[in-house]
Amino acid sequence: MSVATLKVLNEEALDILIQRIDEVSSLPQIAIQAMEVASAEESSASELTAIIECDVALSSRILKLVNSSAFGLRNQVTNLQQAIAYLGMKQVRNLAITASVSELFLGGDKVGAYSRSGLWEHMVAVGIAARMFAKKHHIGDPEDAFIAGLLHDLGIVILDQFLNTRFVMMLGAMSSQQVQVRWEQQYFGFDHTQFGERIARHWKFPELVVDTIRYHHMAGVYRGQHSQMIKAVEMGNMAMNEVGITSLGAKYNRISMAALNCFDMTIGDLSRFAEEVKVELVKYQDWLVP
Repeated sequence: MSVATLKVLNEEALDILIQRIDEVSSLPQIAIQAMEVASAEESSASELTAIIECDVALSSRILKLVNSSAFGLRNQVTNLQQAIAYLGMKQVRNLAITASVSELFLGGDKVGAYSRSGLWEHMVAVGIAARMFAKKHHIGDPEDAFIAGLLHDLGIVILDQFLNTRFVMMLGAMSSQQVQVRWEQQYFGFDHTQFGERIARHWKFPELVVDTIRYHHMAGVYRGQHSQMIKAVEMGNMAMNEVGITSLGAKYNRISMAALNCFDMTIGDLSRFAEEVKVELVKYQDWLVP
């Protein structure tokens, strides 16, 4: 079978899976609307508040995160209007997405070193690392870096849910001799970045998030408008892998020297940045459990 034929078959398989994806997982429509409103320049705080308040449970979870040690607010925030006044629309949008997406990671059996809760911890950590890296290197809006980092491995948890038997088989066979995406291609015919990209488009995520999900392991080949932001997520991902906060509970991805060279960084620089992120994560303990 030729490479071209195999590629067509893989694309067809992805199309079939995406048509059925909402049978297994779906992101609440309110979270998607919140993402759209907060990303639109002409939107108002009252519009965002009105959308989120339609979901009482989501509103409650957002206020819990607002009042966590992550923000260190002196006074307790009791409503969404206050939250937006203190933090701004994009931070509250990020809280809405965090609270909504975390539900996808509930349950599931621990398989070796992998667990959905461990994957969630990795994704939150990468979001925080990407935000810190973007701020440090003056890359776009750090809050956009956070949401892109938070969602970068979305394809993995949906693979776990939707194709669990094969996913567990893959975990049992994996070793560090081959990088993660190669194992996925071997067992599924596609990898979590390709699958995640399709899901993100299906759920109408912003282009930055879609592109980050697809290219966070290979930012160097991306040629679109979000290049620097995707590199920030790639750096955050590598940093967290270096300190053992990984997507699958073990280290299956390698450091990209090309990525480091883009920022004139050494492996030592990456390690020091990773330690800075670990210190910051202490404030986010309430976020790290789905």
